[in-house]
Amino acid sequence: MTVTKQVLILAIGLVFTFPINAEERLDGCRGEKNLFWTECIGSEMDDQGNVYVGQYFNGRKDGFGNFTFNNGIQYNGEFTDGWRHGRGKITWPDGSFYEGKYEFDKRNGNGLEILATGERYSGHFKDGHRDGLGHLVHENGDEYFGEFKKGVKFGVGEYKFSSGENYVGEFRDDERSGKGHMTFRNGSIYVGRYSHDRPDGVGKLIDRHGRVVRSGLWRNGIYKLKM
Repeated sequence: MTVTKQVLILAIGLVFTFPINAEERLDGCRGEKNLFWTECIGSEMDDQGNVYVGQYFNGRKDGFGNFTFNNGIQYNGEFTDGWRHGRGKITWPDGSFYEGKYEFDKRNGNGLEILATGERYSGHFKDGHRDGLGHLVHENGDEYFGEFKKGVKFGVGEYKFSSGENYVGEFRDDERSGKGHMTFRNGSIYVGRYSHDRPDGVGKLIDRHGRVVRSGLWRNGIYKLKM
């Protein structure tokens, strides 16, 4: 018998700590073929070296379990009909993790993602991406609260710079783009159009006393034409 098989057989006999209801205690699965395993706790390794330890129903992963990928990534949480489906936590070898809702093997719904770099996101996910409303804290301390689409800032939101500056307005592809309101550290304000993180289009600069300093057309962050 190989060491791998010994480990799997041992895992079946362990006392599991999955959050099963107190009144529900499942026996270890019997037999070598998981096709017939149901309402029991078992373990298997697929032909790619991925290992699952957890609950089964009608021969499929169903209930609570732990899935360890061959590259060291681990998922611990709910399964339905063989899919990661329900609440779960996935952890990467570098310490990054996601904890929240899963649907059919993908992050879908509200969740928390913390990366090894220190970046932290809490909010909505769709098909594995940050998508919908969310709160992002960058590793440099900058914060964004607003809309995301397919993993990037896209829509309306507020960006708070760690330097004390603040932008409220539209975003596109992770950049300030569209109508926006920027407040600078000295109290002056720019109100107008943005493109690629810079004033671009019609806008005006107002000093901290409320006086309009410049009003007109901007291009690539530079005031060009009075209007």
